[in-house]
Amino acid sequence: MGQASSSVRGSTTLAVSILLGLLPIVAMAGLWWFLTAGPVENRHIGPSILPSPAEVFNPQHSLRPLLVERSLAHNIWISIRRIALGYHDSARWYRGGIVCVVWRRRRPRYATGRTGTS
Repeated sequence: MGQASSSVRGSTTLAVSILLGLLPIVAMAGLWWFLTAGPVENRHIGPSILPSPAEVFNPQHSLRPLLVERSLAHNIWISIRRIALGYHDSARWYRGGIVCVVWRRRRPRYATGRTGTS
């Protein structure tokens, strides 16, 4: 069975592998440019939904407002901190759950199966 599945994939050269890896990236960039090219009124997708590559990668108009006016670095730090605290809390509660399960298995069983009434 292992030999049949390995015959499906053939070997390729490094150049072909790189070309096939870059092809989807270039296709997506071309589609992005095509859908957002031209004046704002004539675009297939508006700039509020998907800005053009020129608008995204222009450091004068897009990077400065993100860094200064919208405090990108601060918001990235807050997001990373929130994620780290979430992992910390989940690890803490997971360990607490394990302790509870182990303690329940080790505690002596006082109930004999009777309800206490005669």
